[in-house]
Amino acid sequence: MAPLDPSLEEYLDGWRIRQLKRMRSSSTLSSRAHSKFLESRRSSLKELADLTKDELEALGGAQSTVNTNLVVKPVLFDTRLLEEFGRGSIVACLGDAFAVYAGRRSPRIPNGDLRMMSRVTTIEGEKRNFDRPARIVTEFDVPENAWFLRPVRFSFVPNFALMEMALQPCGFLSAYLETSLTRPEQEFYFRNLDGQARLVFSPDLRGKTVTARARLLKSTTSSDIIIQQYAFELLVGNALFYEGNSTFGYFPPSAMASQAGLDGGKSMMPWIDAQRKVAYPVQLLHASSSVSRVNQDHKDRRLDDLDQLVFIPGGGRYQQGYLFGSKVVHPEDWYFRYHFFEDPVMPGSLGIEAALSAMRTYAAQAFASQFNSMRFGVAEYEPATWKYRGQILQNNRQMDLEVHFKKSEAQPGKLTLWGDASLWSDQTRIYEMSQIGVKLTDG
Repeated sequence: MAPLDPSLEEYLDGWRIRQLKRMRSSSTLSSRAHSKFLESRRSSLKELADLTKDELEALGGAQSTVNTNLVVKPVLFDTRLLEEFGRGSIVACLGDAFAVYAGRRSPRIPNGDLRMMSRVTTIEGEKRNFDRPARIVTEFDVPENAWFLRPVRFSFVPNFALMEMALQPCGFLSAYLETSLTRPEQEFYFRNLDGQARLVFSPDLRGKTVTARARLLKSTTSSDIIIQQYAFELLVGNALFYEGNSTFGYFPPSAMASQAGLDGGKSMMPWIDAQRKVAYPVQLLHASSSVSRVNQDHKDRRLDDLDQLVFIPGGGRYQQGYLFGSKVVHPEDWYFRYHFFEDPVMPGSLGIEAALSAMRTYAAQAFASQFNSMRFGVAEYEPATWKYRGQILQNNRQMDLEVHFKKSEAQPGKLTLWGDASLWSDQTRIYEMSQIGVKLTDG
């Protein structure tokens, strides 16, 4: 990806600093046309619910078990419509205005195994008017045996899934507001640029419904690039467990033609390349070994995302230990077909997950003796940040990453490790992550 112009980069850096304080405000305004649209859907749903109740009561007579006190929650976009937007007809989901994309590639949301929205229950905002408040509420029904929960070593939902649950509603709200249609003649690529998030607490989400809330903070246009900033929250029941903010951009093909990366085209090689220290191989969790026994009975290997990993004791930026890992990129890698349709790219959240995977893999061996039965989770409380200035595509050859351990916190039956990380695509540094953390618990 070509670098953003300096003024826009300064603007984004300033915004990230301002967002370190939690932003909260209510957004309730919407256009008259939008209100009528929502009211029409609610009215139709109520009529359908009343008709269904009458039919069931007629069938059951006096023995009817229908709960007449049930509140019917309106669903503005259901799973079928979300899948249409993911890889089917955008018009079927978002309306005739998107017919302009007939025969053309257009921004999409993830589909299939990477779609982490089941329905949209609320949208407020005026299309193509970004000075008005806009927000969205979605729900995701987490299956009891979701593919990303099958490895036993995850006692809770992995970080990448939390990110996708929180960020996908932002993308849907942006599309609903017809952001890309402000330049209907322009071909756009939709990308996440940066953000920060923190886990408030770690709920067990198996079989639960996660509510995501997101609101548009600001939308700006510079030349052919549109930048939007969002705040988001995840809740289970009424309990908020994950929150943060993030920046997204719409980029024309000219801005995506080359990946200048985080360092503006300069060569920034991994820390290990300049060292003459001994690096110790780390056995990968999915290898056939005693360390991997927690995952031997599970065939889903999609989160086993490294081919090799080494560790340097006392190494790294903070002299607390250093990890370096790599993976060969294959055009048929599983995530390309789900993210995005006609625009295959590795999700940035999986790059962060790969760095966390490296930390888990090392910890599983280094601290195994301190736990009777080791479990992994996401570190809580401290906000993690990320910055993307490039992408991994099907024609890339290799992904490299490094983790600089920076601190740890030990409690009875619990150990938390934090680090900073970078990720390379074919020797170009494209991701930067700060304060990412893994939690190890006993049990």
